[in-house]
Amino acid sequence: MRKILRSSFTLAILAAVVSQAAAAGIEIKPKFNAGDKVYIETTETAKQTVSGAMLPEPMVVESGEVVGFIQETGDTTDKGTQLTLTFDRRGMHLNHPMMRDVEYDSDDGAESDDDNSASMICVPFIGKTLTMTLKGTNVTAIEGFDALLEAIEDSAMGDMLYEQLREQFTESAMKVGLVESRYHVFPQGEVSVGDTWTNSFEIDIPMLGDTINEYKCKLAKLDGDGDAQLAHIEFKATTVSAPGSEPPANAMGMKPELKSMSHEGTAVINVARGMVVSSNTHTIGLIEMSMPSTGEETVTMKVEIDSESVTRVLTVKERAAEKAEHLKQAKEAAAAKAEAAAKEAAAKEAAAAEAAAKAKDDAKAADPG
Repeated sequence: MRKILRSSFTLAILAAVVSQAAAAGIEIKPKFNAGDKVYIETTETAKQTVSGAMLPEPMVVESGEVVGFIQETGDTTDKGTQLTLTFDRRGMHLNHPMMRDVEYDSDDGAESDDDNSASMICVPFIGKTLTMTLKGTNVTAIEGFDALLEAIEDSAMGDMLYEQLREQFTESAMKVGLVESRYHVFPQGEVSVGDTWTNSFEIDIPMLGDTINEYKCKLAKLDGDGDAQLAHIEFKATTVSAPGSEPPANAMGMKPELKSMSHEGTAVINVARGMVVSSNTHTIGLIEMSMPSTGEETVTMKVEIDSESVTRVLTVKERAAEKAEHLKQAKEAAAAKAEAAAKEAAAKEAAAAEAAAKAKDDAKAADPG
């Protein structure tokens, strides 16, 4: 009986210690250690439902992209921290009722193909480097963008898909999408499990112009300790047009208006390293596109957006192994496809030969003389 009581007492003390540790508060802030080198990859899938205008029925467009780069942390000076990003993976796919389906992933090892719009856009990224200066959580300078853009345009200029997407290839989009967005969920001071906080950011979004993004975050739990301690963040966010923001009309003369956009997701932060090591974001939005028609009539098109974004961080060694495995699988798939095509061709040739022989036999039987 005494042993049971002693065990219960020990568990109670342990629970109290854990409770006090959680209540004491912890500082979760971005950290930059010179020489750190990691692989960061974001995969996004989206479904857009387009309706209105002259469409007889809603049109569904499905797309996705993957962007992976090796990030090396440089020195921190009074100007900020230098981050060097070298693109190591770029992929894209599009399923559009009014366009030819395209798909490409640089991990498959295929070269750029003039018949594949996605490859023409993706291939120029591989091996290119962007150097960004991060002050706090804002990128204040970027080098290498002009060379990257020139390479993309040399490869894809004039391509229909690229012309529709080219507004996304801006310095602002690169700064936010590749770096700044990873710091939107960090608290400003010490927090305890269950605490909530808000963050606000003004972001220039391609096609939508200046927007205000309000984040509501919560420290859901802490696990691990030391260098392995992880902070699990839950968040919800909204995006609205900034006052006075008037995005220009697109290439078709249609002017966008953001009606609503909300985000919900989770992020896991390695506390010791001060970096997000994984995150997942679900976004739902509604955009209206309008343009003048005959007389005073205005044609309006609605675009409903439903997207999922997943970010992960690997060591450089893990990335190299994964990349090699992807290439191996791609080669095996290509070999299997070639083998199947060869078998199909052989079967067709055999069937044709058999049909020709039968026709010859039939003709001979019909004319014995």
